[in-house]
Formats: sequence, C-alpha cells, structure tokens
Amino acid sequence: MSYGCQQDKLKLDRFEQRVIEYLCRQANSLSNCAIYALKRSSRQANQVDYNYYDLDKHLKQNRHYKCLFSQVAQQALISVCESFKSHYEVMQLWYQGKLENKPKMPKYRKSGGMSGFTYPAQNLSLNDAFETGLIRLPLGAEIGKLEGIKEIYIPAPRNIHPERIKEVRIFTRNRCFYVEWVYQKEDFKPQLNPKKALGIDPGVKNWLACVSNTGDSFIIDGKKPNFWNRTLNREIAKQNKGYWSLKLALMTEKRNRRMRDYINKTARTIANYCINSGIGTVVFGWNQSIKQESKMGKRNNQNFVQLPTAKLKERLKVVLTEIGVNFVETEESYTSRASFLDDDEIPVFGSKPEGWKPSGRRTTTKLYKTAKGWIINADCNGAANIIKKVASILDLDLSKITRGSVTCPTRLNLYPKMILV
Repeated sequence: MSYGCQQDKLKLDRFEQRVIEYLCRQANSLSNCAIYALKRSSRQANQVDYNYYDLDKHLKQNRHYKCLFSQVAQQALISVCESFKSHYEVMQLWYQGKLENKPKMPKYRKSGGMSGFTYPAQNLSLNDAFETGLIRLPLGAEIGKLEGIKEIYIPAPRNIHPERIKEVRIFTRNRCFYVEWVYQKEDFKPQLNPKKALGIDPGVKNWLACVSNTGDSFIIDGKKPNFWNRTLNREIAKQNKGYWSLKLALMTEKRNRRMRDYINKTARTIANYCINSGIGTVVFGWNQSIKQESKMGKRNNQNFVQLPTAKLKERLKVVLTEIGVNFVETEESYTSRASFLDDDEIPVFGSKPEGWKPSGRRTTTKLYKTAKGWIINADCNGAANIIKKVASILDLDLSKITRGSVTCPTRLNLYPKMILV
C-alpha cells in the first residue's frame, strides 16, 4: 500500500476562517517555542537533542500548546524534532567532508505568522462524513473557554472515500487556506515493456515534445502557461507600487494554482499514454543549471525561465515511477542540431569532434530541414535524438521512428478554452 496527497482550497464562512487563522498562529508560536527549547538544550549539553518525549513534557503547560487540540500540538512538536534530527544527520555528512557548505540549524518562524497544523485520522469522526459530507475538527480546551466552541467542520472530499483518509493538513499560502488529504491508495502495476521507450524534449511553446520508438508522437502545448505568466507579469508591472498588495498576492496564488494543475494534468496524460501503449522507459532530456545563464533575449528569457519545467520533471518522475516506468534523465546537447533521419552522430557537450557538422539545419523555430530536403518538426527531431543518446545503453530499437512520427505530431491542449485572469 502507498499513500497519496490531494490538495484543495478551503472555502469557509467568516467565523470558521477566523478559527483556522487562530489555530495557524498558535501552531506557529508553538513551533517557535519548541525551536527555542531545543536550541537552548543543545547549547547547554553541547549536542543536538531532538527527543520528542522530553520536549512534549517540557511544553505541556505552554499556553500555545493548550490552545491546540492535544494531538495537533504533538504533531507540531514532532515536525520540529524531525527538522533538528535532519540537521544533525546533515551535519555528520559535513564533518565527513561530503558537503561543501556548513548547514545551519532550523530558524525561527516569523513572529505573528501562520503555520500549518495536522490532524490524524483517529480524531476526525470520519464515519459521520458519509451522511453529512463534513469532517469534524476538534479544538483545544483553551479556545473552548474563550469562544464556547468545541469543534468546527470542513467539507469532505468528494473523490476520496472517508475510510481511506489517514491525515488532514491545513495551511495558508498567499492569504488563502488549503487542506491536504493524505489517503491510502492501492498499488497499480500495469504490464509494461522496458524496450518500448518515450523520448521527451522540453521547450517553451511546445512544453514537451514526445516521440516513442513505437512510431507515435505528440506535443504538450505550452502556450497557456506562457499566457498565464505574461498576464501576471503585466499586472504586476501595473499594480506594483513598492509593496506587495492583497491583489498581487491573490493573482500570484491563482497563477500558481493553474500552473500546478497543468503540471499534474500533463504528468497524468503521459502516464496514461505509457499505460495504454505499454511503454516501460521514459527518457527525459535535461541539462543541469540550464536556466542560470540563458541568453535568448529579454522576452524569450522571461518566458523560458518562468516555466516550471524542473517541477514538471520531478512530478513526472514520481508519477511514472509509481506505475513501474523506468525514468531516465540524459543530457540533451546537440540533439536539436543533429538530424535523426540522417543518422548524425550526437556528441556530448565539451567533447565535440573537430569538423563536426550536422547534416540538416533548423529553418525556423518549429521546423527542421534534413539533408534530403524533408521538412520535419524540430522539437520532435530533438526528442528522437534524446532516445538515440541512450539507445545503445538501454538496448532500444529505433527502427519504427520514421519520417511520419517526427513530421506530424498530435498537439494536446489540456485547456481547450482560453481562461483569462
């Protein structure tokens, strides 16, 4: 059994929203108290002490602890202890010379800010969610004395069975409240062939150009994410008056939600394609620090740098690994210049042979002309070359990647209607 996580935006009335905000502020203050206690004990004992039971006993009478439900407060302390434990383990690597920079201890959260909090499933009364469609969140004794309430209710997710919910996390971001449902899901392992491969070439307008060695090709459209970025940049330039306003925060959060949804839909689309086609290997072309010193002009730089391609790659890796697909990353140097149909040699960056020249050339941004005069899709030519980079290592057959598969790819628009900000 594995676990999944679904994130939803919370839509509450004014009173419940004030209660959630109060709990977030108390969780933030309790985390700062726990960090102070652990830092103080580490200075006195000259070593990092991340014992949760001692910390819980020490802060049992803390007023922020009492304002939260007992297990919610305990979850906050456990997360602080885990961060100190991680710091201790990373410090051991630094002492051994495996890290260049010395890691710093966990810092205090912003005073008066808001932190997320967690409810385990055993405190949620999930059986009542079948009838009411609501999930009960019990509150601490202190807030019960102040406000006279013992619980609040939030809407239950429609697509997750209540019995499968294991944990509920509530947090705030850009002045919006979100809930994360951690649920148990069944493992699904389809029958896949590791000799069938899909090559992926990331871009800008064509966000992902995909070519398989079974003779298929398709393109994930990148125009909508670029449109959202340009719209946000234009509004920020108009509205920004030296401070970050509520309107800018809400616009940024709306753009981030759309981008996150597009990434999830893209990853799911490619995963479904691999399941239906029996593809067991995905080769993703990626160069480290590709966005650090890009020199493509002011407008192209902005479009390219703001696209979250790295997040999409990591999301793809997680989704594909869950269904048993072998996810391979390879550097993509000279894949856009070399001609796949002319069987050009593809050198590695920094070791290009003297006198190397590609057989074809890129005529426009989208088109590539081979030595025989064939006009093919430039991004699909790069995706086919990405598979070719690792074909000998993975023993892949490339004979079915023909002229047709790199000439007329299917363009997938995951948002068929234009959505204006």
